[in-house]
Amino acid sequence: MRTDVISSLQAAEVFMWQDYLNHEFMLMSMRTHRYIGKSPTTGSPYSMDFPGADPARRNGAVLRWEIEQ
Repeated sequence: MRTDVISSLQAAEVFMWQDYLNHEFMLMSMRTHRYIGKSPTTGSPYSMDFPGADPARRNGAVLRWEIEQ
């Protein structure tokens, strides 16, 4: 492999998709074992520092998807 391809592969992030019922999911970084989320209270941009979801799934680590018609 070329070195530029190897360096871009090393810089890439790999995520694990955790699927829940009712159009909900979580994305966990396989490198840091932290989850992507968006704080529902601060309105901050997405970050990758969530340790996981709270029991009610309302801390921003559980994301929702919907089908566009």
